[in-house]
Amino acid sequence: ISLVRRVPGPLKSLVDQVVRAASSVPANLAEGAGRTGKDRAYHWKVAYGSAKEVDTHLRLLIGAGAVDPRRTEQALALFDEVRAMTWTLIHR
Repeated sequence: ISLVRRVPGPLKSLVDQVVRAASSVPANLAEGAGRTGKDRAYHWKVAYGSAKEVDTHLRLLIGAGAVDPRRTEQALALFDEVRAMTWTLIHR
């Protein structure tokens, strides 16, 4: 979230998307952990989708020159790890 704090005004809608999707990932992982059956898998799938969404929006912001590419690539790598772990949760 700190990566997108200083993004210029015309791109603020992407910033809002990043913040919502990024905060959705841990929230849905936590909620899924407290559920069972299909409800559990549903929340983990939402977390996975939100992590993919963050990836897309951050790449758009890199392309627009609105964020530091090096710092953002580190965040993208972390979201990739989260997606891998979430994929495992969904498919075990």
